[in-house]
Amino acid sequence: MEKLVENHYQIINDTPDNFIRNFIQKVHWDERLIGIKGAKGVGKTTLILQYIKSRLQNEKVIYLPLDNPYFYSNKLTETVEFFIKTGYTYFFLDEVHKYSHWSAEIKNLHDTYRKIKIVFTGSSVLHLIEGAADLSRRAMVYDLPGLSFREFLEFTTEKSFPSFLWKKFCKTIFRLHRKLQKKFAPLNSTVIIWSKDIIPFL
Repeated sequence: MEKLVENHYQIINDTPDNFIRNFIQKVHWDERLIGIKGAKGVGKTTLILQYIKSRLQNEKVIYLPLDNPYFYSNKLTETVEFFIKTGYTYFFLDEVHKYSHWSAEIKNLHDTYRKIKIVFTGSSVLHLIEGAADLSRRAMVYDLPGLSFREFLEFTTEKSFPSFLWKKFCKTIFRLHRKLQKKFAPLNSTVIIWSKDIIPFL
């Protein structure tokens, strides 16, 4: 158990926080049971680690990657119950699809211990949906998409760019063009098709 705690602090300390996706604000973190699914490599692990690092540093929280060899011979339920007895209330379970019977054990933990909060993630979308069938009435499940172009620009340039509804974008395209040119110009020849005209964009 001590090794799990050591791994938790090591991983949290090494988690970068220079770029945090806006998706983190869309999750209702106060819910008792939250699922975050999405394609492999989309950023689920980074998202929950950044949330722990930024919001839960003073809480009794443990990050448990279920692909850790520890869980080859140890049950999730017994592990969580041990931490509950020592005062832990937040459990972040990563890569749940790598652990057999994960949905049943999470369901039982959720139903038995009313004062804990569980967040689970899974890279295998198909397995996560199938496994979460018993949790559909209990968990709020979010689908984390890949980076939008705006987020990609923020990640690569380390600058912030506001989001626009399409209607507003259409009305302010020239003004937006001038603002963007002041921040970066990756391809001067890039153009955008607007009605029947070709308008230089960057």
